[in-house]
Amino acid sequence: MFQHILVPLDGSKRAESALPVAASIARATGGSLLFVRVVSLPTDHALYVTEPFVLPQEIPATECQTASAYLATKKQAPEFEGIPIQTRLLVGMPAQQILSYMETQEIDLIVMCSRGETGLKRWTRGSVAQNVLRHSHVPVVILHESAGLLGDQHPTKRRPVRVLVALNGSSLAEKTVQPAALLSNALSEPEKGLLHLVHVLRIPERAHEAEERSAAFQLDLAVARTHLRLAEESFLENAHTHAGCLVQASVVGAREIASGIIRAAEDGIPATAETEARSACDVIALTTHGRSGPERWVLGSIAERLLDGTRLPLLVVPSSWDAKPYLQDALATPASVTS
Repeated sequence: MFQHILVPLDGSKRAESALPVAASIARATGGSLLFVRVVSLPTDHALYVTEPFVLPQEIPATECQTASAYLATKKQAPEFEGIPIQTRLLVGMPAQQILSYMETQEIDLIVMCSRGETGLKRWTRGSVAQNVLRHSHVPVVILHESAGLLGDQHPTKRRPVRVLVALNGSSLAEKTVQPAALLSNALSEPEKGLLHLVHVLRIPERAHEAEERSAAFQLDLAVARTHLRLAEESFLENAHTHAGCLVQASVVGAREIASGIIRAAEDGIPATAETEARSACDVIALTTHGRSGPERWVLGSIAERLLDGTRLPLLVVPSSWDAKPYLQDALATPASVTS
């Protein structure tokens, strides 16, 4: 898992904030990196391009040469020593080209910043990161442009990088646990990672204290706790999945799911039922589609609200995704790669 990691770049420092995180994951998994840069087409061409193709005459040669030189420079940077790296220059609309090229490669993970910049063109959450989230078939790590470097969260390594995993009792949501553990372990080295499994139990808008303590609410609470316990046990039973990653679990109540997830991650939740000590999380992980009774978690109602509502990095795992046990050397170097 996470053997082949794609990092979209546009020449900006913002986009480059994804590089240390991608490098940490690649080192931890023995994986490789693929740096992709997209040169934008003139407006009259951009609406019609969906596949990678030969550079048209309308694209200035100097722009392509500059982009190629940029990729070559990044590839040779000392911080990536020992990590296999490929580069690829594409032309067209960034989100479309990233997704299209991803489909031609055995990509396991995309790591990108939520906003980049190239000249007067800006990669906004709505135009690139959001579209990649909507259509990617592999997990995506989204870093907020103003949140600093995730890999530098705990430079002294005094505590692991905590990942809040949002669950709702569905098997689809539990697909997030394995990649979240790998991400936490990779960014916490030499310490073991830490997951906090969280089930946000929705409280009706007009509920008052008596209703929240009603038999129906208590039943929902018991079911949520049972789901979390089973998810935690399943995780711990598979040593090859968690690789020593620590795990905690909590049920929290909230009027709205996304805001409940954000509050639990940013403000922290008690480490145990016996203590009021709270530990904030560093990453929020969730699947793009889950179900808990009548409540459906769909991209647009949860993941995109989190993208807009928190500065914490997100790990978003598509519900259709299945981890693939690629060998470390499975990705052959394509002839069209720019080196």
